[in-house]
Amino acid sequence: MKSRWILLLCLLLAGCTALPAATLPTAALPPSPSPTPDPTATPPPTLPPTAVFTPAPLATPTPACTETASQTESFSIEAESLHKQLKFMVHYPPCYRADAFPGYPVLYMLHGQGSTEQLWLDLGLGQAADRLVSSGEIPPLLIVMPWEEYQYDDPFETGYEEALANTLVSWVDASLPVCGGRGCRAIGGLSRGAAWAVHLGFSRWETFGAIGAHSLPPFYGDFRRLPGWVDAIPPGSLPAVLMDIGEKDPYMPIASEFEALLTREEVPHAWWLLPGAHDADYWSSHVEDYLRWYAAQFQISSDFESCDVCDFNHP
Repeated sequence: MKSRWILLLCLLLAGCTALPAATLPTAALPPSPSPTPDPTATPPPTLPPTAVFTPAPLATPTPACTETASQTESFSIEAESLHKQLKFMVHYPPCYRADAFPGYPVLYMLHGQGSTEQLWLDLGLGQAADRLVSSGEIPPLLIVMPWEEYQYDDPFETGYEEALANTLVSWVDASLPVCGGRGCRAIGGLSRGAAWAVHLGFSRWETFGAIGAHSLPPFYGDFRRLPGWVDAIPPGSLPAVLMDIGEKDPYMPIASEFEALLTREEVPHAWWLLPGAHDADYWSSHVEDYLRWYAAQFQISSDFESCDVCDFNHP
C-alpha cells in the first residue's frame, strides 16, 4: 500500500517513472585517497614465514612374538643327594631367546604319584602356556618339570628335597636365562607334587615366591610344621599361595583342613573348591587357570632397572 502512494506522489510531482527494485542503479562511491606515508614512523617488524611442522618418523616398534609353538628339552644332571642323576624337562616359551635380559621367570611343576616328568605336558600345560604367551595374556616363562624316581618311599629319606631345592634350582639359575630372586620362581604340583610344593615353598621360602597346591594331600607332619615355618618367615615375605581341589576328590576333607590351618595362621591364600575329582580331567581343565595365577605372582627383582622380557611387576 505504501509503495502505491509513493508511486502516485512521484507521478503528480515530477512525472518520474518507477523502476523495479532489482534494476535501481547503485551509486558509485568515490575512491578512497591513498594515505600519505609518515617518514618518521617506525616500520613494522618483518615476521618470519610460518613454520611448517614435520613430525619426526616414528620408531619402528619391536615386532610381537608371532610364534605359536615352542620346544621342550630333556636333561639329566648329577645330584649328590640322590647318588645318581636327576631327570627333568624344560619347556621353553614361544620366541625363546637364550640372551634374554634379565631373563625369564621359572615355574617348577611337580607330578603326582605313579607319574613321570611328562605328566604336566600330557595334561596340556605346555600347549596352554604357548597359547597364553603368544596371545599376550601371560609373560613368557620357563616351566621346569623334574621326575621323582622314588615316589613311593618316605619323601624325607630319598634325597629328593635337596636335589630339587638346591641342585636343580642352582643348575637352572646358572644354565638358563632366568631373572633372579624368589620373585622369579614359583613351585607347584598336583597330588604328591602338591605336597612337595607346600613343603618346599614354606620351608624354603627364600627360594620360592609362590606355591600352587593342586589337589593337595599334605605330607605327614606338615600340619605340625606349618606354624613354625610361618613364624620363621619375616613379615611381608610370605609366599603367595593357591590351593584348589575338586569337590569329589577323596583328599578334599584333608585339603580343606589344611586350608583352615592357613587361615588360622593368617597366611593369605586363594582357595578354589571346584567341580571334579582327583583325575586328569580335572587338572587338564584348569591348566590355563593355574598359569594365569602363577603369572600374576611373579615379581622382578629391584636390582633390575629395566626388563625387555619380564616387563611385568605385581605387588
